[in-house]
Amino acid sequence: MGHPVKHYNYGPPQIGDMVLDHTTMSTKIWTGTDWYEITHDDLGANLSAIELRWQNRRRITDEYLEEQYPDLKPLREEYERMRNKYKVFEILKQDAEI
Repeated sequence: MGHPVKHYNYGPPQIGDMVLDHTTMSTKIWTGTDWYEITHDDLGANLSAIELRWQNRRRITDEYLEEQYPDLKPLREEYERMRNKYKVFEILKQDAEI
């Protein structure tokens, strides 16, 4: 107790994981880069704000970005074309090994 949480039983923490720090009796939420500490007094207000930010982050889709930045669509199409070529190549290579 009292040591920073680095890993859980199932591996590294995932975004949104919450832990109770027994030394300070505060709740910590993993944001993906660091632990965000909140006290029990303002737990409800902070959780609402954090949840809203995560929801907004999920709303940034490829379609939205392509509407905002038209030069992205041809890049995505070229990426998908090249990815499909490499997939076919890898499949053929594995088939040849069998």
